Amino acid sequence: MSDFDWNEAAKAGDIIVRSQDAIAVYENDDGDIVIRRQADPYIENEDVFVVIPLEKAIDVARKIVDVANQSGDD
Repeated sequence: MSDFDWNEAAKAGDIIVRSQDAIAVYENDDGDIVIRRQADPYIENEDVFVVIPLEKAIDVARKIVDVANQSGDD
């Protein structure tokens, strides 16, 4: 048994990379872009999907980059 306490490490800001579910991005049979997050087997039965029409994919990607750039300014 380890004496390391993950809760205390989080409070102290020692956790640099948090646990992350897998994320996939692909084109579906209708030509839409799908962002799919792997389900957490402990609390979810199915993956989570966001379907983006292909004609809006660039707009969504640009907005993600804009938000990421703004967050970097904090």
